[in-house]
Amino acid sequence: MIALNRRSFFRSAIAGLSAATPLAGEPPLSYPHTFLRNGATRALVFLPDATAGYYRSVRFDWSGMLAQVHWKEHTFFQPWEYSNELAESFKAHNPNATGDGAGIAEEFRDPLGYNEARPGMPFVKVGVGLLIRPDDRPYHFARAYDLRLAPPWQVSTGKGEITFVQKLNSGFGYGYQYTKRIVLERGTSFVVAHELRNTGTKQIRTNTYCHNYFRFDAKTAGPGYEVAFAAPVRPEGDLKGWAETHGGNNVRILHAFRGTDALGFPIGVAGSRNEFAVTNRQTATRVRASGSMKLASFYVWTSETSVCPEPMIDIELDPGGVARWDNRYIFEEV
Repeated sequence: MIALNRRSFFRSAIAGLSAATPLAGEPPLSYPHTFLRNGATRALVFLPDATAGYYRSVRFDWSGMLAQVHWKEHTFFQPWEYSNELAESFKAHNPNATGDGAGIAEEFRDPLGYNEARPGMPFVKVGVGLLIRPDDRPYHFARAYDLRLAPPWQVSTGKGEITFVQKLNSGFGYGYQYTKRIVLERGTSFVVAHELRNTGTKQIRTNTYCHNYFRFDAKTAGPGYEVAFAAPVRPEGDLKGWAETHGGNNVRILHAFRGTDALGFPIGVAGSRNEFAVTNRQTATRVRASGSMKLASFYVWTSETSVCPEPMIDIELDPGGVARWDNRYIFEEV
């Protein structure tokens, strides 16, 4: 029998870690967080917390929401410098909105057991917990499902790194141990290492990706941004004049996005190399990203706040199986 008491389970346990003491010039933040530092690179990482966390909704994996990287004199992902403007930026944020992630927000798109569950019964979202299926409608990533069990996260830090571990036993065949480790490498890069272990009796089949909310030096989406791929690309949808392919391997943003402007499209990438680069010609900076697992598909989303290349991979694990994959990000001036 599965306990569905919201209060008794709607918590996160953070072992031996509290909000980091800001450096001089860094604001006191209201959401649990820590700062990672290694050489010229600093990173702001939000900590999973079911009552006070930056993200408490049911779409994105709660762990390792790295919101900002500060490298040399540049910022990547979220637009804030380490100043009081950072705290001011949080006022419009809704931690319970499904899409209000930050930085390297990751999602396991396919929930476990949703199609098996009757209305009113639980299903599993890896990196979140047990959710309740409310009716007969198909699953949709943006829907705010009732969260009934948020398993605790164990969090530990080392020099320039942080590790998150979550374990779940659903009681109806699905179980996992999920580990994510973020390491700032000395110099110009960081790595996000993942391990998903199937501890249940049923097979795990899902698809995962990083949303990658890119925004360089506070520059909103518009001309100057481009996404380059390791192979020729083919947008599978109407770019509506907002973007164009260039040189076979690039997608360039043509117009500034404002307010509710948005563009999203799948993109066919010839070959299977899990690599891309985002460049902003105005800031003369670039991030190169690569993944260790084969691409299953690729999607690009753009709105005013960010340019979001989303490489997707498939995971299939029999009971006892383990999947491991890394995502690497390298910062450059161009």
